[in-house]
Amino acid sequence: MSRRHGDRLPVALVGFGGSGAGIHLPLIAAHPRLSLDVIVARSPEHVREARSRCPDAHVTSDLTAAGDCALVVVAVPPAYRAGTVGQLLGLGARVVVEKPMAANTDEAAILSDSDRLTVFQNRRWDSDFLTLQRLWTEATRPEPARLVSRLQWWQPTVRDGWRNRPEGGGILLEVGSHLIDQAIVLLGPVTAVYAELDVRRRDAVAEDDVFLALRHGDGSRSHLSMGPVGNARLPRFEVTTADTRIVLGAADPQQQQLAQGMAPADDGWGIPDTSDWSIQHGSEPPLAVRGERGRWQAFYDAVVNWAAAGGGPPVRAEEGIATMKVIDAARRSMEESRLIALGEGMRSDG
Repeated sequence: MSRRHGDRLPVALVGFGGSGAGIHLPLIAAHPRLSLDVIVARSPEHVREARSRCPDAHVTSDLTAAGDCALVVVAVPPAYRAGTVGQLLGLGARVVVEKPMAANTDEAAILSDSDRLTVFQNRRWDSDFLTLQRLWTEATRPEPARLVSRLQWWQPTVRDGWRNRPEGGGILLEVGSHLIDQAIVLLGPVTAVYAELDVRRRDAVAEDDVFLALRHGDGSRSHLSMGPVGNARLPRFEVTTADTRIVLGAADPQQQQLAQGMAPADDGWGIPDTSDWSIQHGSEPPLAVRGERGRWQAFYDAVVNWAAAGGGPPVRAEEGIATMKVIDAARRSMEESRLIALGEGMRSDG
């Protein structure tokens, strides 16, 4: 049974792999209102690591132990997310689930009616995306835009694990769910999808090179490129309208900072390199851009407000389902080599 520590909320972490141990653990540990009381892990390696890094937490393979906590964070692979979340909701838990919330729309739709579920779309709080939202609000008129969004890097060696499995793996699920969500937040609902999914590296099974072209309801277009066989030096974001161009080069630093052992309270956390960020109006010279500070911890600030003060979830389940519908349409687009109108032939209305 988990216990409250003063005014801190007891948290259970289900899954102690890359995102569980590498992202959620340090964000939870750094939050003054959260206490990690329970870790649910299955593999002996993860159990040993959890006990070593979190000696005060109860480490178990029993999922029901998580139901004693005020909040449960689910960081298992996508193929197991819907089933795990469903069990926890059945226990009455309030759940944070990694993105994407499921492996496909049909699985996600089963969870759509819950007000005790939120999706970890942490890249809404990236420095570059927060800056882009501010510039978009300040400097543009309501008119169709073209968004180019890239999350690319060079990693020719395939790492073994669930990310390279056809079911529940692949760059479309792992990275696409970030870029699609950002495109929807910035430009509104998606109405049609065209996709190119490729397997480029030796030993790769799931797609590792992805391009999506999205049409939005207001006439805007998004071009999203992602994967480990791209050019990381290309701008992270480019947005153009009839008379304005925004270019944000270097990507948000928070994931790299976590890998280096930094915490959200450390000096320099979330501060972007803005040396190649600019905004240009018409034929005027480009202007330097003031960057927003990245703040993934703001997601957990909102979670605490949701869990303890009765506020709304930071990312609603239906927003996660909107992203899943685009992902499913992208797979169909690739299979049929054509543009797919969103909702065309889909079974789940969410």
